[in-house]
Amino acid sequence: MGATPDLGIAGEEHIIDGLQYIEQSKLNARKMIIGRNVAVMARGNNAIDCATIAKRLGAETVTMIYRRSENEMTAYPHDTIS
Repeated sequence: MGATPDLGIAGEEHIIDGLQYIEQSKLNARKMIIGRNVAVMARGNNAIDCATIAKRLGAETVTMIYRRSENEMTAYPHDTIS
């Protein structure tokens, strides 16, 4: 897998790649800094994992952002909430 490309947006220094986020949560969740409001940009299984990790570790709100239709989501249907 390649590196996640930069988005060129303000605040990008706070963005963490999903696989790194999952790995950090498994290796040392206590040291993770979780924002009050978290946005996850995807709707695949890794994105669902990131959203549930953020919520479990204290995020008040987690918003998932996806550019395609619900029918095109790659996450397992039982893991998604519309």
